[in-house]
Amino acid sequence: MIPQRNAVASVLVVSLIALAGCGGGQATTATPPPTPTSAPAETLAPAATAPQPTTTAVPPTATSAPAATATQAGEKVTFEFVAPLSTIEELDPLLAAVEDVEGVLGASGSQVDITITYDPAVITVEELQAKMAEIGQPVKEPGS
Repeated sequence: MIPQRNAVASVLVVSLIALAGCGGGQATTATPPPTPTSAPAETLAPAATAPQPTTTAVPPTATSAPAATATQAGEKVTFEFVAPLSTIEELDPLLAAVEDVEGVLGASGSQVDITITYDPAVITVEELQAKMAEIGQPVKEPGS
């Protein structure tokens, strides 16, 4: 931007000198300043814009077992295992089996206990306890 201002100032100074040397105050025809054939680099490049993210709608997919989400309401109960799991690797298959039970919205746990989110309109705490025994991992009464 500054080189362009200097060019304009130079043209004005030359024009004033020419006007003063022509008899001062008499009307003369002034030659217009030369038009630059190329613009400074900063005026040639368009302003950079950040790329805009695009979104693609993904159709919902069906799942065999309901997954626990933040939007699903339900009751939670924590059961302590009668015998702790031998290794933590046993937890994932156990959680999958529990989540297959009708009325179970989700499950999480550790080697010593399991927390089940369930729909009380579909299944009771006593039925969940019985299902845990059927699955092969009996649990103690909640709160005992």
